[in-house]
Amino acid sequence: MHAPGAASNALIEVAVKVQRPHVLETVSCDLFILRRITAALRGTPLGAALAGTIDQASLDLWSAELLGEFDYTHEADNAQRFKASLDPKP
Repeated sequence: MHAPGAASNALIEVAVKVQRPHVLETVSCDLFILRRITAALRGTPLGAALAGTIDQASLDLWSAELLGEFDYTHEADNAQRFKASLDPKP
């Protein structure tokens, strides 16, 4: 709980999201390694066995969505839009 001002006795709930140091760099490196592995497996028997489960297009889409989770400004904007959509309209 957080008091919005010194003169106010009202408390409001706040949410705090903490990002670990260097997590974006670590995840980006891991995604790069995954891309290299999927590229290296292309044309191999193992790559053929994995076909349709993990390919470059799927990995690209998944990577974009995952990296979007680290954009907290975008996340805050989405939360505000969601809240506004739930507010009753006059």
